[in-house]
Amino acid sequence: MSHVLASGVEVDALKIPPALAVEPAGATCGVRVRGLDLGAELPGEQVFALRQLADHAGYVVVEDQEDLRAESQLRVCEWLGGPYLPPDNDDGLVTRRTQFVSRLGPDGGSAGQSQVHPHSDNQPAWLTPDFTLLYAVEVPPASAGGRTEYANLFQAFAALDADLQERLRGRGQRMLSQKWGNYRCFDAIRASLEARGERPSEQDEPSPVVHPAVRTHPVSGTLALWVSYMTDTLVGDEEADELRELTLRLQEHVSRDDFYSLHEWSPNQLVIWDNRCVLHRREAWNPAYTRIMVGAQAGCARPF
Repeated sequence: MSHVLASGVEVDALKIPPALAVEPAGATCGVRVRGLDLGAELPGEQVFALRQLADHAGYVVVEDQEDLRAESQLRVCEWLGGPYLPPDNDDGLVTRRTQFVSRLGPDGGSAGQSQVHPHSDNQPAWLTPDFTLLYAVEVPPASAGGRTEYANLFQAFAALDADLQERLRGRGQRMLSQKWGNYRCFDAIRASLEARGERPSEQDEPSPVVHPAVRTHPVSGTLALWVSYMTDTLVGDEEADELRELTLRLQEHVSRDDFYSLHEWSPNQLVIWDNRCVLHRREAWNPAYTRIMVGAQAGCARPF
């Protein structure tokens, strides 16, 4: 039975080979796929199907990927536009990712075991990744936390009243620097910076990065409200206080639970999410449990 994807396209309208089983993964977006073996040489029709789902679903859970190797995950990145490495800047981390595919764990890596707030990966960069890939090696039980939620930003934009939609079209948003965006979005990074005596202040240089507040998806053309906790303030002719009030209103809006789909991790899953149209957030988890993931990012473009 067909269902509508986050972009508004029906699964039946895509070219999905009969060998692949596709079903909804979440209440607001996402699909679950079975029948792919990413460790093997895939026929072109299966690669194309995966790419279509990644471009339209918001996020894709590829099941049953036992012992997925880094070179196989890198190949998936190459299908999705090429591997992405974040810019080398001050991101508030003691150690930075230097490889395209990196092992995170058992304590969560730079994101730590604490809560992660809504954001799009590397959103403060001029060129942002299209996709993030995360492969589960070992995860806590769902009762111990560590679950991830994905917000459908197409829905978030559609839920605004028409006057506010029009007010936001063509509007820019000034981003925080990566360092202070990480400070705001990752509780573990904030704790680490504060332990080193670092906190944001009014003397910090503003980020030069300005992105659209309403982003046009480059494949579907659907409009997404691309504001997150990494947004400093909207840009406009209003007074600073009014712009700040509007920014906070939109940040609260994209945090609404009804836009989010909950993903409970299981080992041997590869999840691919579309940073162009979803935000993600993560629960803290009980540090008595190990969480080992392998992450990568793919594709790169300047948002419009």
